[in-house]
Amino acid sequence: MQILEMESFPIEQVRDLQRLELDLAQFVSTHQMPMRFLFSAHGFAMDIPIAQIDARLRDLAPIGALADALLPSLQALTVGDASQPHPADVVAGLSDELDAVLADICATALPVILDDPEAASAAHWLALGEVLESLIWTRPELYDLRHFYTKLAERRLRAATFILIIWEPPTANVEEIINSLSYTTGRRVCRRDQLRPILPGPVTVDEQRARLIPIDAAHPHLAVLRSYDMPIEIDARVLHPLLNGERDVMIAVDILPIPHGRALYLAEMQHRAASVALRSNSGTIDPQTAQRAASAERTMYELRTSSLHQVQVAVLVQGTDAEDLTLQVAAARDRLGLGVRVEAVAGSQAELLKLFSTIPAAKIDAAWTRSDALAHGVGCLMGAVGFHRSPLTEGWLFGIDSFRQSAVFFDPFSGNRAGHMVYIGVTGYGKTFGMNLLTLRAAVQAGYRVIWVDADENSGRLERAIGAGATRHILGAGRTVNPLDLAFDPEEEPAWMSLQAGHVIAQLAMMMGQLGSDAQGRSVLIPRAFTKEEEGYLQRAIAMLYVDLPPRAPLTAMPILADVITALELIDAEEQGDDADALAEDEDALDDDDDPREARALARTLRKMIYGSKRRTTTRTAFGHNFNGITTVDWSFENDVTCIDLTGPRGAGDLNLDLYYSQAISTIYRYMRHPRRDRTRKTLLILDEMGLASRISSVAQMGVTISKVARKYGMALVTADQLPNFYLDTPEGQQIFGNSRVRVIYHLKDPEARRLAEAIPELTEAHIQHITRGDVGRCVVVYDNIVVPVDVEPAPRELQLLQGS
Repeated sequence: MQILEMESFPIEQVRDLQRLELDLAQFVSTHQMPMRFLFSAHGFAMDIPIAQIDARLRDLAPIGALADALLPSLQALTVGDASQPHPADVVAGLSDELDAVLADICATALPVILDDPEAASAAHWLALGEVLESLIWTRPELYDLRHFYTKLAERRLRAATFILIIWEPPTANVEEIINSLSYTTGRRVCRRDQLRPILPGPVTVDEQRARLIPIDAAHPHLAVLRSYDMPIEIDARVLHPLLNGERDVMIAVDILPIPHGRALYLAEMQHRAASVALRSNSGTIDPQTAQRAASAERTMYELRTSSLHQVQVAVLVQGTDAEDLTLQVAAARDRLGLGVRVEAVAGSQAELLKLFSTIPAAKIDAAWTRSDALAHGVGCLMGAVGFHRSPLTEGWLFGIDSFRQSAVFFDPFSGNRAGHMVYIGVTGYGKTFGMNLLTLRAAVQAGYRVIWVDADENSGRLERAIGAGATRHILGAGRTVNPLDLAFDPEEEPAWMSLQAGHVIAQLAMMMGQLGSDAQGRSVLIPRAFTKEEEGYLQRAIAMLYVDLPPRAPLTAMPILADVITALELIDAEEQGDDADALAEDEDALDDDDDPREARALARTLRKMIYGSKRRTTTRTAFGHNFNGITTVDWSFENDVTCIDLTGPRGAGDLNLDLYYSQAISTIYRYMRHPRRDRTRKTLLILDEMGLASRISSVAQMGVTISKVARKYGMALVTADQLPNFYLDTPEGQQIFGNSRVRVIYHLKDPEARRLAEAIPELTEAHIQHITRGDVGRCVVVYDNIVVPVDVEPAPRELQLLQGS
């Protein structure tokens, strides 16, 4: 015997319902063995994510206790408040447990606090306070999220699970059966060791009134309904109305295959008996007999390619008390209507209850009323797996299923998959809020690291919301970013030198570019197109700068733009047979704007850009301040959330915006692949305004590269744009879109929504309407070929922190 759990799928995504029924029928016909399907609709298990939050709070408890003991004195020290004890006195009075926690925190960075607290300076204590606050910032968010989940549980959110029990023959290949079922449904199928408990508690059986009475009055009353008739014509949605109720319900479909020879014999006997009865009725045709004859004839015809089965359907319903149970039994009959006729049978409740277990039918002494069904009919009953209410609790909450009131939890890294995501939607409908919510929940609940590259004034909001857990790098005036920082690892990339040269040349092309307009009339930076000769000189000069660079060289050891100038001038001097002194005295060559010597010309252009002069190095332009020097930005990415803020350059219309974008992405790419980085902690890289960033070919291409290789580095790329054009119309966008496991679509106009529907075949007309008519906070989430309309619901604190986004 095997217990298999099947993933469900929304049946509205199925374009050809009959094809689905036939595919399921084919599975049943191919695997001739006793089977039992258990379909259950039940409350969403919010206790599982609540327990996960409790576990994170327990992990934080020792550090939280230390912070609660120390932070008041540290804050008082900062403002000169003498009413609080000195932090050294607090440390002296710590318990052994908290003293051990303090030792773990201070051992490397702040040993003086451990060795001699009295000698520690205010700066040391302030640094300790910052560390403690960065470690416990998630506590209030976790408490608020726990309360929010508890409230959601009270709303009776719904979920559904689908189990197949098989009693396979000894010769059967179980893996083949699992693969066949997975292929048929298009969803994952996994083994389970046991079934969940059927009953919430012990019961007594009242066979006379056909009900199960709970021992604990707080538990529901139950009854088992048994099918007694099943029409020939049903479809894959026949059981869906029963699953769609507000009460918990379980359906068992017990299937016994009839050997082909016996099935054909039974059909022939039924056809012969019905035909004889029709001939003996002296011209009067009995409709029921005629129907039996037609059914038998159809069965004989279908048995050429199909199989025959005996099916018993049972339904387990519950009510709050005896009176409510009576109403629920009637409601179940009404929901099934003529599709499957059911009744509560006195005297057989205990035995019929066994249909919801792993006990084979041969060992159940129930009042059977099995119906003969061809494989197509069984496939229709299996269509219940198309009633999708996700029971998953991995990851974090995306929102509530707008159609089915189910909680949508998702971990983009589940199954060791590449967790890349795409957000699309026009301004004003909640896309940025949803991405900020993603940031908070990924960091708080899942413990992920999040890196934002933002050019739209959102990073300041995140920094205020997260506080000590966030670091914000504001790029622009006063911050030097070195375009020659290594983007490729010499120890991991065999062709790192060639890749690095290409990267630097792309940076130089942007630096020497000019402002122009794109097809939409937007101002864009048009990179300098180097000739083959110029590119050759640049490759040679750049190679000279890195040839002796140690593989793990710090940023302070990196070459800078001035070194490129020197290398180009040395190359030119070598070609001219001059030494460095002769080069400095060659005034005519320096002043000749028509000098055909490409290396010298490139060096001269860079000199003018950096120093505003052909010769001087004592003056620097704004460009020189920003890009000719060692990087002064701390690219450690050690905090839970890091924001790279490009708002300043964008707001000023600064042409250097593209350079900052390129530097930020290449730095993150280098960090992603660093061998000593903790790759067990998953990382989300969020690039907002991807259409803007993709103006830079190197950024767009690096986004493609990250989307292809980031999984093995524990990173997922999250990109966003207002319209789908970048993802549908550009080669880079198409690759990023194709590599993304999750697509989150907020409000779009009808033409854009329908273009997306062409790229995402699972989107139906109902989904398009949800996208085009959806209000603020409504979106459609597409993941693993599942489409779910979602209402984004923030916790009260999340709403407060992210107000305005």
